[in-house]
Amino acid sequence: MAWAGIFDLQKQIIKPVAVCGDIEDSLDIFTISTNTILKAHGPTAIAYHEKKYNICKDIQRDSNIKNWREWALERGYRSSAAFPFALGAVNSGIITFYSPEPGFFTEQIIHLLIEQSRDLSLAFVTLDHEE
Repeated sequence: MAWAGIFDLQKQIIKPVAVCGDIEDSLDIFTISTNTILKAHGPTAIAYHEKKYNICKDIQRDSNIKNWREWALERGYRSSAAFPFALGAVNSGIITFYSPEPGFFTEQIIHLLIEQSRDLSLAFVTLDHEE
C-alpha cells in the first residue's frame, strides 16, 4: 500500500491526496499533524520534520512507530518507508509505502524511491515556475 500527502502549512497537517492498495479506512486516518509541539511519530512525520526519507525496517520492533504499530500490524504491514518530495515548492509532500515483509526496503529499493522523489520534485518545482 502507498499513500501520498501534500503539506498544508495553514492547517499544519499533511493532507492525504492519493492512496493505492487495499485500504478499508478513509484517507482521514493518514492526516498527520506537522505542528512541532504535537510531533507525531512514525516514518511519515519523521521524514517531514527531518526533511529526508525515513525507513522503518520492522514495524513490530521499531519504537518510533509505537503509535501506529497496532494499526499497521492489523493490516499486515511489517515495514514502511516515507519520502518527501518538492520541498519548498507550493505542493510539497510525502509518499509513504508499506510492505508485508520486514526489511523489504533494501538499499536498491531505497535508491529507486529516492530517484522517484527527485523526479516528483522536479515536476512540482517546474509546475511552480510555469504558474
